[in-house]
Amino acid sequence: MKPRKSSCSTRSPPGTAIPRACPPPSEEALACGCITLSTRHAGIPEAVEHGVNGLLTEEWDETGFAAAITRILDDPARGTMARAARATAEAKFDNAKGLARVEDIIRATVQAR
Repeated sequence: MKPRKSSCSTRSPPGTAIPRACPPPSEEALACGCITLSTRHAGIPEAVEHGVNGLLTEEWDETGFAAAITRILDDPARGTMARAARATAEAKFDNAKGLARVEDIIRATVQAR
């Protein structure tokens, strides 16, 4: 699947990088509209919603991981999950949208004073 071009970016401008709870490869997979299969580790479950835009397994659960791969491949409606993956990235990782949310919070805080 070819990545779609959009304003969605998972990369921070040079010198502005901040630690992320969700690893960039998970964000990038979602941004490409890929069903993401990962573990319930760190902040991954904040981005990958089990059964919605990907599947999650426990760490070191090889049997569960293999079953999840089979589930994805056998699911005739996996396109729905792939579209949800892309929508998640656009909603959560679009730098312009994130900046707008921060600006809204700052404005509301200033106006409340």
